[in-house]
Amino acid sequence: MVVQAWVLEKGSKSPALREVPEPTPKVGEVLVEVEAVGLHPVDVETSAGGNALLLRSRPFVGGVDFVGTVLSAHEDLSLGTRVYGYLGVPGQGAFAERLAVPRAMLAVAPPLPVVTLATLPLPALCALQALDTWGIGAGATALVHGGAGGVGSVAVQMLAARGVEVVATAGAADAAWVGWLGATRVVDHRSVRFEDVVRDVDLVFDTVGGETLTRSFATVKRGGAVTSLSALPPVEEMLAAGFSVPLPLRWILPVATWWKGRAAQAAGVRFQGQVTVPSGERLAEVARIGSERGLTTRIDRVLGWTGLADGLTHLASGTAKGRVVVVRAQ
Repeated sequence: MVVQAWVLEKGSKSPALREVPEPTPKVGEVLVEVEAVGLHPVDVETSAGGNALLLRSRPFVGGVDFVGTVLSAHEDLSLGTRVYGYLGVPGQGAFAERLAVPRAMLAVAPPLPVVTLATLPLPALCALQALDTWGIGAGATALVHGGAGGVGSVAVQMLAARGVEVVATAGAADAAWVGWLGATRVVDHRSVRFEDVVRDVDLVFDTVGGETLTRSFATVKRGGAVTSLSALPPVEEMLAAGFSVPLPLRWILPVATWWKGRAAQAAGVRFQGQVTVPSGERLAEVARIGSERGLTTRIDRVLGWTGLADGLTHLASGTAKGRVVVVRAQ
């Protein structure tokens, strides 16, 4: 039997709809019929060849976030159970009608809209991983950069659900919405230098990078932590995320992040770049939060299955005001 998948061929910068063999689940895997996939900047980068050094050779199927239904019963998952998951950048493969997914990457989906579920795994895992890395929980204070963004807006919700007091940077037009998401204070980064008004936070969750990251060290109390999605992560974390890291790259990574580490050390804070690790266990926590409190993501547009390539083009244009979701007709 064959199924449809969006395949990125060698030499192409846009995936094409092709027929591929239906996957056969291995031991510990679950066969899932995809209902919807969320498109993220990492998908755009992959389609443009930006992850060529770390991804497997083309042709391959991209996509990291998905929601679907179980087609092969597996211990605690019965047929028809709605699940969602994050496949990770090295593996990918979500842009297909059916997936064979390790059970450890899946969680039973909470009762949220399908379009929300399709865009939730990656940003939610980003936020929870940062908290777990530094052991930060209830009663702490965090500064989230890009609080209205695709990752930042979910991070605000995740941190608030963990009992963290959240300060977020966002434009004035988004301040009320970010406050509704759970931020107790929103700083307009266009009119105020955030480091002049934010001090002594336990954690900075940086989704912006560049000068914003450098200036963030001044906002953290001594002994606090900074996690940045724009900085290269430690080799150990890349291996945990499933990347194949050649020996030369293992030497280069510490050197490439040396100056940021020095700046953090001078400020008396801990610092680490982050790559998101797939985790069904953390997604189960996200599901619990979603069931108890509700969770939301900002959706720019919803497209049909044949519109996936157009969705990537739209996301790459920089004009999208939120996530793009591709839904399969059931």
